[in-house]
Amino acid sequence: MAMKGAIELDVFTHIVAGASTPAAIARLCGGTEKGVRVLCDFLTVHGFLTKSDGAYAVTPDVAPFLDRNSPTYMGTVAGFFTHPRMIAKYDDVAALVRNGGATDHTLSPNESLWVEFARRMAPMFMLPAQAAAKLLTTPGQPANVLDVAAGHGLFGIQVALHNPAAEVTFQDWENVLEVARDNATARGLTGRFRTIAGDAFDVAFEAREMSAVLEIVRAGLGVSILPVAGLPELPDDVMVRPLTPRTVRHLGVVVSASASAPARAFLDQIAALDLH
Repeated sequence: MAMKGAIELDVFTHIVAGASTPAAIARLCGGTEKGVRVLCDFLTVHGFLTKSDGAYAVTPDVAPFLDRNSPTYMGTVAGFFTHPRMIAKYDDVAALVRNGGATDHTLSPNESLWVEFARRMAPMFMLPAQAAAKLLTTPGQPANVLDVAAGHGLFGIQVALHNPAAEVTFQDWENVLEVARDNATARGLTGRFRTIAGDAFDVAFEAREMSAVLEIVRAGLGVSILPVAGLPELPDDVMVRPLTPRTVRHLGVVVSASASAPARAFLDQIAALDLH
């Protein structure tokens, strides 16, 4: 919570800008000199700041991520991890241990917490999204990209920015899709994306979305669980294993035919499971 408070007070931003003493920082953040000194000493002990002759400095590996004026600022991430509903999940650790995981799940349709996730966590995924875009498409080469559980939409957005010939489809709950729409529009992608609202296991994907998933599988970048009825004609280098969990839909696990031995063993285990 000390980190959350420091971020809300812009302590790191003020220090990077030149306010290095408790008095100078307090004037800018509206705190008391004593309060700022105690907070900054705590942050110094934990390696976020350094202190010399009463003056503080932000460590070089922290400044790019916690200075609000930095293009790689990630301070908003703290707002999600310290959200009251997230903290409440750890009120009873004994119950978590007995249950083997969370005792309450935030997976209901249009859950508002995931809007918070999409807005606050986006900076954390910018670099991975940029890296993934370069692996998934080639500039100028037409591509249909399906961003499942899109949230902030950064993965699809970065693909579209990297490849002007790519068309992107964002899938998520309707309220969360508003975040992806806002982000895509802000980056000049109006007219180059569409949205599909609903549960990924229930919505009706078109053939082009299924094809996008199959291309990821063919490239060896993942294994997908898809509705068998909606699959287009499978390429020769892709295979499907049936999966029948407790659902009204018939599902199959799709994997590259050149999958590694461990991946094939994993599929054999799934096929042998009795999930009825």
